[in-house]
Amino acid sequence: MSNLTMSFVRPMIGALALAGFALSGCGNGGNVSGIGDGFDRAIKALSGPAGQSVPLLPKGIKGTYGANCKVHKNENWALTFGAPVTVPPAVEMALNDTITGCPLLLKSITVQEGSNPALKDYPLATPFNLGRAYPPAAASVNLPAPATGFAFYANARLTGLDSPPTPGQTDTYFQDFIINTIWSDDKSLCELNAPPATYATVKATAVGSSVPPPNYGINWDALSLKVDANKIVQSSSSGSVILQLPAVMPQVGQEWKLFSDSPDCCGMNSFAEIDTFYRTGNALVTEAISGSGNITIAWDKFALLGVNLTTKKNRYIIIKNTGVGNVVSYELMQIVFAGPQP
Repeated sequence: MSNLTMSFVRPMIGALALAGFALSGCGNGGNVSGIGDGFDRAIKALSGPAGQSVPLLPKGIKGTYGANCKVHKNENWALTFGAPVTVPPAVEMALNDTITGCPLLLKSITVQEGSNPALKDYPLATPFNLGRAYPPAAASVNLPAPATGFAFYANARLTGLDSPPTPGQTDTYFQDFIINTIWSDDKSLCELNAPPATYATVKATAVGSSVPPPNYGINWDALSLKVDANKIVQSSSSGSVILQLPAVMPQVGQEWKLFSDSPDCCGMNSFAEIDTFYRTGNALVTEAISGSGNITIAWDKFALLGVNLTTKKNRYIIIKNTGVGNVVSYELMQIVFAGPQP
């Protein structure tokens, strides 16, 4: 038996589901269609203007067709994230029209404010044309009029057009496609580096124990994971994961261990399971803790060099606090390295 508490400190990243969309080689009636998909990279939940705590949830995107498009030139378009291609208003392009000659201009993010069903358009400070790659710099997303000020950041690209049938189609809409949109309160998480990670913590004590578990948090502002085109982590990565105690009621530990993925580590939900794994698991790193200062763990200690981040990779830090009579308690941090933007 145990006392167990869990808190999700940073939101796990998830993609909105796509429904009813299949890539097609020819589109419908000489045209091809696009749908929208949204990815949340926010560190903290997005919220409204200063002084307001209304949560914001991006629901779609809007923009205009280019002046030289063969169909819909200069018209407006709008997409809802996750809506199938059969649900209007889908983006419609002439088959084999060019991406540069007929660009899709992204102008705003459609946002739901709290439970209000009336969606609002949050304009991009600098609208941009969609291409195969994400622009190097994320766009600032502003609050809608009459409010003023910054809301969050966003970036977007075309996908589903990555393997054209012929070299001549590398710059064309040759089949149905997807517009991937990313948003975050952290600008760097919408740009070319891999986002550092997400994490959750579990604190565990034996029943009847008065030994408090450690209560460190994670800071990775200086962590920069570099990946190549295949999402393989490169040696040019840099920085560290830093464990920090809170300013109020800090509780130090005396030792920490870092573990990689293991069938034995996943789903630990009791003091006994965490205790057993800490004592018997194969740790990547084990270090003693001296004092109450920060604990700095260099990126290469996480055994990520050469790892493919196409699928997320888990690492586990367990910090031990030992009290009178060698009674222990633990803080378990599950860290998810989620890979670069889709």
